[in-house]
Amino acid sequence: MSDAHAKAQVKGTIQCIGYYACDKCTLGGDRRGRVTYLETDVELRTDESFTQVRQKQHHNGVSPVEQLHTDMTDCLPIDNMHQVCLGVIKRLLLVWMREKGSQEHRLMDK
Repeated sequence: MSDAHAKAQVKGTIQCIGYYACDKCTLGGDRRGRVTYLETDVELRTDESFTQVRQKQHHNGVSPVEQLHTDMTDCLPIDNMHQVCLGVIKRLLLVWMREKGSQEHRLMDK
């Protein structure tokens, strides 16, 4: 497992805060306080499109991992800490603990 910044460096891609940083799709991000991806029905990134550098905005150099002839879109796992623990789980905990949520979806009874 690798950190998001280290993963981008190893893969030779832009950092996770870039507009074309998504490892799974070719959608460009939109800045709304942070880079967000608003569409879901988009072209997926493939190993072939990655190695042929079809989207230059996604790449920041050549990766030494490419010489291993492995699938560059699936070779490294997602960054668990940032995307799961600090992303989805943090957001769910905040929703569950807010008073505005319905009673059946809250963690604490007040």
